[in-house]
Amino acid sequence: MLTAKGYEVAFRKRSKGKANGRIIRPPKSFALAHDPSGSDWPRCGLLVLPFRRLGDDVSYKPAEEYFGYDPQGGACRVPPKDLKHWHFVSEIDGIDYWRPGIDYEGDYEHYFKARGHLFGPKEKPLLFRIGKVYRLELGSGCVVNWRGIVTP
Repeated sequence: MLTAKGYEVAFRKRSKGKANGRIIRPPKSFALAHDPSGSDWPRCGLLVLPFRRLGDDVSYKPAEEYFGYDPQGGACRVPPKDLKHWHFVSEIDGIDYWRPGIDYEGDYEHYFKARGHLFGPKEKPLLFRIGKVYRLELGSGCVVNWRGIVTP
């Protein structure tokens, strides 16, 4: 089940090796969505897309742990999973977002460390786009839990 874990998302991208690069800002109302189970969307992929709250509380343990309360149900149109439908945007150095909740509500910044083998190429998470919808692929071994984005 996709969970809207934040809003007001901004992706940080380096420019010519400098940390003061471009910032990509999807519409503020779009949700940062994640599926902890990997059943509706790959577990190490994040979506930023329109999300509509429906008003009724739902019982979903991972979301309850994240927010500190039973979340409201919502609806979104899930884009195609196959990357052939997506356009590559950039490697991403960091993500900023506002997180709702009781104990951890607030603005968050997460900077990514390059992933890869000791002697192989180092890669950052990859950002893709279809229309106004964004997809951030964190790479295998990512950890996204009640604390938010933990690794990479």
